[in-house]
Amino acid sequence: MNNLKKLENFITEKKVTVKRRYTEKYPAKNVSTAARVRNVVLDAVADGHLTEEEIQKILSEVSAHKRWLNRNTNLFNISEDESGVKRYSLSPYGTRVKNATRVVNEEAITEALKVPHPKPGLKKVNMFVGRFQPFTLGHVKVFEQMYKENGLPVVVFLVRGGNPDPEKRPFDETLQQAMFAKMAKQYPFLETAIVVPNGAIDTLFAAARPTYEPVLWGYGTDRKKSYGSMINKDTYREQLGVDPDFSGYEIFRTDDNISASKVRNALKIDDEKAFKKMTPKSIHSFYKTLQDILQPIKENKNIKMKNLKPLNEFVNEESKVNEEYVEVMDMPKLANALGEIQIQWEKWKNGPLTEPSDIRPAQKELKGWIDRWFKQNIK
Repeated sequence: MNNLKKLENFITEKKVTVKRRYTEKYPAKNVSTAARVRNVVLDAVADGHLTEEEIQKILSEVSAHKRWLNRNTNLFNISEDESGVKRYSLSPYGTRVKNATRVVNEEAITEALKVPHPKPGLKKVNMFVGRFQPFTLGHVKVFEQMYKENGLPVVVFLVRGGNPDPEKRPFDETLQQAMFAKMAKQYPFLETAIVVPNGAIDTLFAAARPTYEPVLWGYGTDRKKSYGSMINKDTYREQLGVDPDFSGYEIFRTDDNISASKVRNALKIDDEKAFKKMTPKSIHSFYKTLQDILQPIKENKNIKMKNLKPLNEFVNEESKVNEEYVEVMDMPKLANALGEIQIQWEKWKNGPLTEPSDIRPAQKELKGWIDRWFKQNIK
């Protein structure tokens, strides 16, 4: 039975006790030292408070299970401010787990990181990681900033999603690569695009080497916590053998920045002018292809699509004082919702069974139904 003893030793080496046993009713608590997702999150939260949105972004980068946060709430103290924003800090238990696993993980870092190419890559580059759904002029501006920082070309890492998400990840890697190829002809500082399963640092270096050696890792302010914790971790840097100049490059963003979601909204409401204003000229020819994938509302030849107008055009002069409240909402979605009501109305009004005498009472009934819905739901 010697082999069973060896197996037991192997298992216990992977666990540490974070709470000693008091009685049978209160047994000891052991945790695994090899929980990669937990270790990344605890490292990021240890610096202070993170919002729920920031933690979800970190979990997304390391391809965590969608229920990970709900299953591990005991690791955190959770508070909520007046605006309803949840903030997470380490609970006493979370702190014990982090402290108990830290030494073991630092000693066993060779198991935590996969380094198939320990030697530096042949060509120094800057890198940027994202989903690019689709590419925008905002992305290009970031790439150009990095290039001007040190004169090195930019390698883009396309993070492959799990299940297709028609709202946030509608475009696949093949289409993204086709767009990037066009962009690279317009912007010579773009080197190549590489598809990766996640944004973990060892995954990126494994994909870059032996051809490329990252020197700058560009990221937006919203990714500073998750990427910075990997870039600046001494044990990671030593194990990967990164370039001495390897560092993060923060891109400060404001509400005025172009986002991929704004571009997708332009596609949905068939606003080609807005699309071209927010995207590189080299991918303007992809407009119809991208639009067909999103399956936007098609314009009916008998209907003037009033919903394609900016929502503030529907606001009269007397209510201009309140426009600011509406503008902070997702206006294209609101406009599409209003347009869908119009489409259904026009279909019924022009239908073969609709009599002219039915239109006025039906109009009154529809308006009444909408008024009742607003009173019940918009409070």
